[in-house]
Amino acid sequence: MSFSRALGAAAAALMLAGVFPATGQAVLTTPEVLLLDTYDTRAFRGFAGPVQTTQPLAPGGFYIVTARGTFSRHLKSLMTAPAPDPYTLCGTPKPAPLDPSPGRPDSPAGQDPEYVFAYPIEDKNKKKGYAKICAASPGTLAAFEIDTGLGFSRRPSYDKGTAPRPDHTYSYRIEGANLPASFRYTDSNLADNTGVMTITITPANTTTCGDDPRCLASLASGATPTATPAAGSGAAATNVILPTRSCASRRLFRITLRDRKADPIVAATVRLNGKTVKVLRARVGGRTRRISTVDLRGLPGNRFTVSITAKTRSGKVLRGSRKYFTCKPKLKSGPPKL
Repeated sequence: MSFSRALGAAAAALMLAGVFPATGQAVLTTPEVLLLDTYDTRAFRGFAGPVQTTQPLAPGGFYIVTARGTFSRHLKSLMTAPAPDPYTLCGTPKPAPLDPSPGRPDSPAGQDPEYVFAYPIEDKNKKKGYAKICAASPGTLAAFEIDTGLGFSRRPSYDKGTAPRPDHTYSYRIEGANLPASFRYTDSNLADNTGVMTITITPANTTTCGDDPRCLASLASGATPTATPAAGSGAAATNVILPTRSCASRRLFRITLRDRKADPIVAATVRLNGKTVKVLRARVGGRTRRISTVDLRGLPGNRFTVSITAKTRSGKVLRGSRKYFTCKPKLKSGPPKL
């Protein structure tokens, strides 16, 4: 059996083992709305949220995420012209966020999910010409992050344009991996923020796929579920979730594949919940071994499965899996078979 065919067989085995959802298993088919508050009393934790969908996204299915809102990341005094010396206010802020944080006083808003259109800069040298660094065009804001199963990252918006949208709403295509989707807003100090981001997740369709070939292929194959309205109402369901003190994993570790000297591993594929993880070769104990790094940082409490398919020098195909739980004490177990 060729290695490519072995990988196909491994994928089928993972389907049977439940790593991918079987037909009829519940995945997100109803549009869902989440609210992400950019303010948090835990000022220096690094991010607000995360908020998470109530159901996993279909593996290989495509979804459209829209993020709407304006926010303030600075003290009100710094966002009001004239800014106190030695600061200069660049750009033109909105009078207040579109949706202020509950219980927070209004402050001029200078950011949305994609752009910085007003911000204070500090003139440390108190030179009048220093304010010229205020850009004529708005800058990008890499603060809104999405996680579909392999960690938080910045995703490109397909309707971002070159300037802030009038409605401050941006769209993103994401692919499901049999896990809930999570969203967060990063900032070094959350205590001076105000503004709530409205996030909507909906299964993609032929219109929202645009010319994305992978998205269109997922529709043709049936991997992307058909969006259904809320039961009995004909309207989209609304699930409102505000950030809580939920666990965020800090687990980052390396796994070493076990093999035998008599028939060592010559090739291997490692997948974390269906997503391929890079496999490297390294000297371990005087021998060349295959290793992979598993990064679960920032993920909520859940079970994660690492599936391994390996080929030995003699052509034998080995398969194994390891399960890891975030936000739980480490379980006692013996050495893995692979």
